[in-house]
Amino acid sequence: MNEETAQVKQKGKKGAKKKAESKTTQNSDPPIVTQVDDKKKAKPSKKVQQASPPKKKDEKKQPEKKGKQPLIKEDVDSLLEYFKSSNRPFTVNYLKDTLFLKLSTLQKNIDTLVSKGDVVMKEVGSTKVFLINQGLMPTVNQQDLELLGSELEQKTEEYKQLAQQNSKLSEQLKNLSKIPTLQELIDMKTELKTKIDELENKLLLYEDKNFKMATAEETLQVENEYQNMLNICKKRKNIYNEAIGSLLSESDLTIKQFEKIVGIFRD
Repeated sequence: MNEETAQVKQKGKKGAKKKAESKTTQNSDPPIVTQVDDKKKAKPSKKVQQASPPKKKDEKKQPEKKGKQPLIKEDVDSLLEYFKSSNRPFTVNYLKDTLFLKLSTLQKNIDTLVSKGDVVMKEVGSTKVFLINQGLMPTVNQQDLELLGSELEQKTEEYKQLAQQNSKLSEQLKNLSKIPTLQELIDMKTELKTKIDELENKLLLYEDKNFKMATAEETLQVENEYQNMLNICKKRKNIYNEAIGSLLSESDLTIKQFEKIVGIFRD
């Protein structure tokens, strides 16, 4: 009996302990959630890295374009020689773009030439223009001018001769363009042959023995009769005009208007 009562007491103690533990768990605070550091996050696998899009070809580094080489040396003497050979005004930007010179070096050399008096600077509005000092340019004497004048006259005469030759050649070219083609020549030949046949037929009339030629007296008589007929016709026209004119004297109509109304047509 004592053993049984001891076991029952132990069971009761165990059940009380479980109930107490369950209450403590219910009343206890919720578990703390710890944040994971981004640096300690798992790295993507190699498969994911391989799935990334390939780089575009445009992203490759392109070779840098080389600038154009200067047309003259970038020193004061070369620039002065260019001014002399050109003998015309320039701007700094024009020289830079034309000769492919560095702006800083070009401006420095121009300033040097201006300070020496080899180049003259003039302001045209807001633009600075630079020109070679004309005192450095060679002068032309009277003998050279006369030589140039004679050469000019010679070249002018040569030009006139060439112009005349050109005119003649142009006229010949026009005539060549007027030359008929083979078909046109064939048509002309056929037309001329037809005319020749017609003339030959007319000549046969004169060769006929039964055909009598008119004498000079007969020809003169025909001409006189024809002239008399013309004179009579003129007189009749005058009489007609006088008669119609008198009829229309009190009318506003002219002879031509009257003839048109009546229906008279004359040559």
